[in-house]
Parts: sequence; structure tokens; C-alpha cells
Amino acid sequence: MIAVDETKVSQVLIMNGNLPSGPQIVFPFFRPISLYEIEDDYDNLVKEIKENHEDEEFLDQMVLFIDAFRVSLKEKSADPLIHYFLINAGGSVDVNQIQDVFDALDNFIEQATDENRPMH
Repeated sequence: MIAVDETKVSQVLIMNGNLPSGPQIVFPFFRPISLYEIEDDYDNLVKEIKENHEDEEFLDQMVLFIDAFRVSLKEKSADPLIHYFLINAGGSVDVNQIQDVFDALDNFIEQATDENRPMH
């Protein structure tokens, strides 16, 4: 059995179900974040994150990720998110191994920025 320091585990869930609040991003130790908040209330969202989280490293990564997500939504491209992952994972990411993740992000951004999506 391997002991894991849970404070060093980083993960994010992106849920694209039929939720009344729309697609959401879920970070450990923080409430779900609606894509609509990222699009419409980014500054207040960042302020709330900074006020409610003490781990500076986690906070910085969370804000960087949300900003990359916001730019991806604006540009209607997953490239800013992919760039975030490549930069922040250092040399430990083999793009060939996670191509499916990048394809899923492209698909998600395409759906999230579709002009015909249900609006908030």
C-alpha cells in the first residue's frame, strides 16, 4: 500500500450532464463552478476562490486553469487548455498518451460554445 498525501493530489472534473446550472468544473475542496460563471462573472469567481482557499500553490493552479478555460471558451478552441496542461505538467506529459483527453476537451469546448446551446 502506498501512502498518498491528499493535499498534493491535483485533479479536476469537468461534467457535461443535463444539469440545470449547465456544464460544471469541480475542484477538490471547492464548490462546483458553472461555465456560465466563468463566462459572465469571472472576476467575482476569482475573488471567491482567493478568499476561500489557503493553499497558495493550489489557488494559483486553480486560477490559471479557470483562466485557460475562459480563454478557450472565448476563442472557441481547446488550445489554451491544452497549453495549460503541457506547461504545468512539465516534461512528464506524453502528448501521444493523452491525445484522447485533448480530443475530449476539443469536443467539450465545441459543445460549450455552440450558438444553439441552452443559455443560462
